[in-house]
Amino acid sequence: MKRSPVIWFLCAVAAALILIFGLYSIVFSDSMIKGLIENSLKGSDLSVEITNLKKGIFFSLSSDRITLKKSGNVLLSIDNASGKINPLSLIMMRLTLHFDGVIGGGRMNGAINLFGGKNLTTIGISDAHIEEIPFFALIGLNGSGVLSGGLKLQNGSGETRVEIREARFKTGNFGGVTVPLEMFDGARGALTIGRSMLKVVSFSMEGRGIYARIKGNVAGGQTDLTMELMPEKTFSEHNPLLSLVESYKVSPGFYSIPIKSTLNF
Repeated sequence: MKRSPVIWFLCAVAAALILIFGLYSIVFSDSMIKGLIENSLKGSDLSVEITNLKKGIFFSLSSDRITLKKSGNVLLSIDNASGKINPLSLIMMRLTLHFDGVIGGGRMNGAINLFGGKNLTTIGISDAHIEEIPFFALIGLNGSGVLSGGLKLQNGSGETRVEIREARFKTGNFGGVTVPLEMFDGARGALTIGRSMLKVVSFSMEGRGIYARIKGNVAGGQTDLTMELMPEKTFSEHNPLLSLVESYKVSPGFYSIPIKSTLNF
């Protein structure tokens, strides 16, 4: 008896589903998925730790906490993380994981290819509090503020965009240079990420009556940046904080401040 194309199609779909669920249930154990994620940054000085990873039904995953470290220092933690594996990626021998969680009281979501050649990572963050994210203190940006932004990284290179609003920064010290960051209440910027260097494409900070632009690179744990500070006349006349950077005054209403320091991680 000759079977119709519809029957053959349904048989193929059933076989594919059996294969997918078999791979997920048998081959990809909890410990294997945990190992794949933790080894995804192998070869760099970044590492990731996963606490209490659990595999659920319908290709779901959950973890109490995911911690990203650099040279042993905690950069950030994602709490109550959950994710879902794309079942089609299993057939193509890839492991594409979509995830979301809580970071600094805000939300983080994204996707990562754990193997299969692309090694692509995309991340979005909304309404996270920087005072709850250790990375910012490690780079000398202390205080509070609300962060939103995004990251796209492929094979170790990519770009990131960030915005900080409602900021209340504290005075920073960079290689012996004191910068009164409390003059600013917001920041935004775009940076490119290479395997050995981070380049500031554009980064600005704003306050009432004052504006700053930052440019330069970060490589090998060393910052080679310049802050161009541009206060309005009324700000200069009534704000004593500018006396901290008076030696970097180039002309009325313009300061050029070197930010050259060693990162603490």
